[in-house]
Amino acid sequence: MSESEGRKVAAEFLDHPDHELYDEAMPGELQGVERMLKVRLPPSYKGFLQVGSGGVLASGALLLGTKDPDELGATLHAVATDLWQEGLPRHLLPIVDGDRFFCLDLSAADDAGECEVVEVDPEAFTEIARLGAFPAFARRELLPS
Repeated sequence: MSESEGRKVAAEFLDHPDHELYDEAMPGELQGVERMLKVRLPPSYKGFLQVGSGGVLASGALLLGTKDPDELGATLHAVATDLWQEGLPRHLLPIVDGDRFFCLDLSAADDAGECEVVEVDPEAFTEIARLGAFPAFARRELLPS
């Protein structure tokens, strides 16, 4: 996977009539999030955020990024910080907050820096399912909404 694959997925989101993506993240924003959270974002997720950094899905779920123009408190930094303080394991980075809760498992990054998306129980913070790398997950789980 690569940043270009993430940008392709984001373009599919932009074409979706019921999903709203916010403006793209600027390079400094992505570096700032990584620095503040002390994480390395997977290349495909970075590429996605370079096209649309956050948004609202047709289901009403929040796609977390660096932007929050609706002032919902729904940025990667704000949500991750809050949930880590509440007990979400530090290696899980929340990316979708809604009826279903999805995180990147940063502890399982491959040689290219990609990692799996996991569905997490929002109350117990336990893993429900492993859903593959971000591009395949997004196309399968988020685009059909």
